[in-house]
Amino acid sequence: MSEKYSETRESTDSNTNRSKHSSAKRIRKIESYLRNKGRKKGWHPQEEEHKRGEKSYWGIQNTTSIFTLFFSVIAASAAAYGACIAVKAFHEVQRQANEAKRQADVAVSDQRPWLHLEDAKTEQINYSVNGLSFTTRFIVKNYGHSPATHAYVRTAVILRKFDVLAEEKALCEAYDFQNKAGQIVFTGAPQEFPVTLSFTNDDIAAERRLFESQGSKMVVAWMTLLACVQYDSIYDTLPHHEGHAFDLNPVDITNAKVGDVLSAPMGHFSILTPIIVD
Repeated sequence: MSEKYSETRESTDSNTNRSKHSSAKRIRKIESYLRNKGRKKGWHPQEEEHKRGEKSYWGIQNTTSIFTLFFSVIAASAAAYGACIAVKAFHEVQRQANEAKRQADVAVSDQRPWLHLEDAKTEQINYSVNGLSFTTRFIVKNYGHSPATHAYVRTAVILRKFDVLAEEKALCEAYDFQNKAGQIVFTGAPQEFPVTLSFTNDDIAAERRLFESQGSKMVVAWMTLLACVQYDSIYDTLPHHEGHAFDLNPVDITNAKVGDVLSAPMGHFSILTPIIVD
């Protein structure tokens, strides 16, 4: 009995030793595997904690970067929206300024004087040392709502073949800022401006050469009268004017000499539409 027990115990101890030996062998294999794996990857098992910490650090950094980018986008969007609001506000201020200027211009336009050349009448034409001279009476009316100051009529007589529009523009653009001796024209009643004009001897000579070159024995003066009404307003400092051109009836100067009074119809010229208004 004791022999059987002893054999059983020895067998049990032997199995236990074999089991311990087998477990130790497995542990050594695992350690060898881990060492080999660590050498292949360039790190040792003791560095695993460090890698976990590094991974956690970069995870936090990535999360921080994402939040930073998110808030940066929000800030940029807010800045862009603010810029849009500022641009809209600027355009609105500009629009209001333009509208205020327009209303002011309308107010000035409503209140300022507006002179219009109603009519022009000629008297007899004389042959003088200066050429053909005559007096024209211009009838001017103020259609505005305030008096016109320093009003007078600038005039010139040219050959009818000239460029009337260009000559009229040159006459009106030669605004005389220094002339403050004109008349005051109130609203309502027409006002007369008498002006003495001349068709120069040089122009007469040019007309004679023209007709003679065509074999004509008759010489006629074809004249265009330019008139520009110039005036000021108490509502602004801008120059104002209205330009007209009038074709005179032809005047026979075949045998004219100094001292002659040439026959010319009294009354109206043929009036053209105003060609310059400001």
